[in-house]
Amino acid sequence: MIAKYAFNAFDEGNPFIVIPIAHGYFYIVYILTVLQLAVQKRISLPVILALVAAGTIPVASFIAERKIVAKYP
Repeated sequence: MIAKYAFNAFDEGNPFIVIPIAHGYFYIVYILTVLQLAVQKRISLPVILALVAAGTIPVASFIAERKIVAKYP
C-alpha cells in the first residue's frame, strides 16, 4: 500500500507493476510449499501457522526454514 500512494506504483504504464503481482504469486507458492512439507513431515498446526506467518516478515522465512530442517530431517 505504501508503494501505491508514495510512488504511484499502480498508475497506467508503470513497468514496475509486475513486482507486487509477482510477490503475491510467490507468497502463494510459499504457502503451498509449507502445506506440502507439513503433510509429508506431519507438522503440527501451530508450527504450520508460524511458518506461514514467517513468510510475511522479511528474512524470517529463511530463519524458520533452517529451524524446521534441523528439527524435521
